[in-house]
Amino acid sequence: MDNKYLTLGHHILREGRSRGDRTGTGTKSIRSAKLVFDMREGFPLPTTKKVNLESVFHELKWILLGRTDVQFLEERKCGFIWRAWSITEPVLRVKRLSGYEQVRWLRENNPEAYALWVDGKYEQQAEEAGKAFMRQHNVPTEIDIVDMPAGETNAPYGPRMRAWKARDGSTVDQVEYTLDLLRHNPESRRIMISLWDPADMPDESISPQDNVRNGKPCLTPCHWAIEFYTDELTHVERVQWLVDNNPHIWDKWVKENGDEHQLDAFLEQHNVPTRYLDLKWHQRSVDFCVGLPYNIASYGLMLLMYAKTLNMIPRELEFDGTNVHVYKNHTEGLVQQFSRTPRELPIVEIVNKHDRLEDYEWEDIAVAAYDPHPFIKFDVAV
Repeated sequence: MDNKYLTLGHHILREGRSRGDRTGTGTKSIRSAKLVFDMREGFPLPTTKKVNLESVFHELKWILLGRTDVQFLEERKCGFIWRAWSITEPVLRVKRLSGYEQVRWLRENNPEAYALWVDGKYEQQAEEAGKAFMRQHNVPTEIDIVDMPAGETNAPYGPRMRAWKARDGSTVDQVEYTLDLLRHNPESRRIMISLWDPADMPDESISPQDNVRNGKPCLTPCHWAIEFYTDELTHVERVQWLVDNNPHIWDKWVKENGDEHQLDAFLEQHNVPTRYLDLKWHQRSVDFCVGLPYNIASYGLMLLMYAKTLNMIPRELEFDGTNVHVYKNHTEGLVQQFSRTPRELPIVEIVNKHDRLEDYEWEDIAVAAYDPHPFIKFDVAV
């Protein structure tokens, strides 16, 4: 993984051109780049600098739950990922209380006065008498309603992935849609998720926080489309998978049976996968040093989760990026990363199967042999 990633980094610094950006930081940028990782060779997690895979998982789960609040991430000690784009104060709206709502407020906030209200049958008396009673007991005529809590980001990924707004007012769960296609029509050419909604874009002339306050996303989605592709395994590939993953079962078959006419039934009996699964994602803007390693790890985990849920073999993970850039204040850290020797890729496996992607927990992920060089701090361009 590191060799491909660092080779691309060398290319950006050597061939990239200076280019302005929304944050005003300045970048060296190339028009496009592609990276392909064979998941069977190891999990594509950088070893020339440490990446916290647990934080990557929690952000992915946040997206798969359709969440947009920083609180979920803060509780899992990874709020730093989205904190800079969230609002720090709630957005309030003044609500005028109807007569019924004032009575309900009285019942919930001053039960003794509410008992007097009921006993006095004020609702059956003249309107002015009722208003006077409410004034006497300090019942408000209007209250502040929290339209948007502190910590909100309106990040576009989760809502568009799990509840895309349709024309008729209904919503579409694109994760369930793709899972259904992969189960029942795995050779379809439309197994994809779109995160790009031209009707719901932030205003780049104002801050991310002001966009959130206006009901818009804090940012335009960087990774904007996800595609899946499957291939059927041959008999030889299915047998090889069994030999690699359950050799004692295969040895038992060879010793006790070995009848090739019963091989298909035997493979089905032991739940041997029949398909490879590939994932490709498209990204319109790529922060090479901070964002891309996280993106690669996140989509690697997503591919593992889809494959585990569907009993398929994760095969290729492909990144297709446009405007791939190194921020100028990241150059020193990237040069430091160039000086380090890549190590063996870790092994990442999902040990428990769930039928819904959002049900996976960090405890379902097993990470082995991850021995990275120390963390390199890159300042995030906000």
